[in-house]
Amino acid sequence: MNNMSGLQEALSQEPNVFNTGALDITQVWNIEADHGRTAVTSWPCPEPVRGSDAMQFRPGLTEKDRLTVFIGDIFQAADLIVNSTVDLHGVKLLRYWLDPAQAEPNPCHNMDIRGLINITGPQAGGFTGRANASGPYIFISMPMFCGVDDRLVQDVEGLRCDWEKHMTWIDVEPTTGVTMRAYKRLMLSSRLGPLGSVLEPGVAGNLTIPMFWAEETGQLTHDLARQFKSSVYRAQWFIANLGKMCWILGGSLILIGILLAVLTVELASDPDKWPGQPASDVVVLAAARDMLSVRVDGGGLPVSSSAGASENSSEGVTTANVERRPLLQPVGPGSEIVSAE
Repeated sequence: MNNMSGLQEALSQEPNVFNTGALDITQVWNIEADHGRTAVTSWPCPEPVRGSDAMQFRPGLTEKDRLTVFIGDIFQAADLIVNSTVDLHGVKLLRYWLDPAQAEPNPCHNMDIRGLINITGPQAGGFTGRANASGPYIFISMPMFCGVDDRLVQDVEGLRCDWEKHMTWIDVEPTTGVTMRAYKRLMLSSRLGPLGSVLEPGVAGNLTIPMFWAEETGQLTHDLARQFKSSVYRAQWFIANLGKMCWILGGSLILIGILLAVLTVELASDPDKWPGQPASDVVVLAAARDMLSVRVDGGGLPVSSSAGASENSSEGVTTANVERRPLLQPVGPGSEIVSAE
């Protein structure tokens, strides 16, 4: 991959090669080759190209995780540690900045003063040049000599270090491993020879003088933060509460099962409580006998008469007063019920 302004310019250089993380997600977006180069050989100890470009890291980061980024400006990789947790438009981020151990003197990088990175050799010889190439002194540090040996700070007037304003740091969203905000700040310095300055005779020799410092920054917009929260955080909430919802649903189903079991046992012990169920045989037989008890006229079936009779003048029918007796009755001991017709 080349980020160039023109096609020909991009094709004229070797591409950067990044690991996709398909085989190992912990290696996602790690640099495999910087413009085709896999190591910086112009250091006394060859420095392999390693780490991310600080735009993407492995997902699922915690505050204990260390990150590695390859910084082409200083021809080496740098280790980052968590300094704090911050918030950007409602998105929670881990703030990483340089491990203090990175600033300690290191003979493999010709670094003999704390916090002052000596890139004289690589700058003169390039990535693949010979080690310890000679050239003008060039040093890289944090602006205002933040974290640099106090002796250098005392030699220069007007330097006021503010770690928040002058430190290089990145804010990484831990779930995705994506950098949401970053501030890259570097200061370039040089050093006068042992004879001092020809133009400024009053300036002592071997003095490290800041030349300029620069800042490169970028951050997530408010709209993109809102989209991120509506998608990633919503999914996180669902996953986090899925277990609780399963427990609630499972408990509800168990309670319903217990209630149904209790109701089934109770109704099985007393079938008459079932809604819509037919009554018992005794109740049915009593109802049938009551329904078949009727009053008939005098010419009907022989029934036990009660005293007296009445005449219906309007109908011309003489009706005997009869007592109510069922028409279905047994005709003798051990006999079946027969019809009275």
